[in-house]
Amino acid sequence: MSDSTISPLPGSLGAPVPPLCHAEWSVGHTGRDMMYYEEKINGTWERIDIDGEMLMGRAHHVIYFKSATDWQRYPEWARHRRAEIIARIKIQFREPDYEYQGDEP
Repeated sequence: MSDSTISPLPGSLGAPVPPLCHAEWSVGHTGRDMMYYEEKINGTWERIDIDGEMLMGRAHHVIYFKSATDWQRYPEWARHRRAEIIARIKIQFREPDYEYQGDEP
């Protein structure tokens, strides 16, 4: 029997860390504070960076979503899909471990 390539989180009693990747999109952390959303577009992985911040309270991160106006500065593939992308990020980065700011329409 081989060892799993997914390691347990500290304090998780050995439960594996679920992958944060779906067939055509994924989310993750970049460094201490930043997050990203990436999606396979025409066979190539494209990424947008999402601002965040590490916290000391119950939620260990806050995610700062751009306003609808500022969201239009993202690449064309993401511009008109704000609600869909935010919903996908929230699937993986859930409350109460994450808080959100700017997620309203």
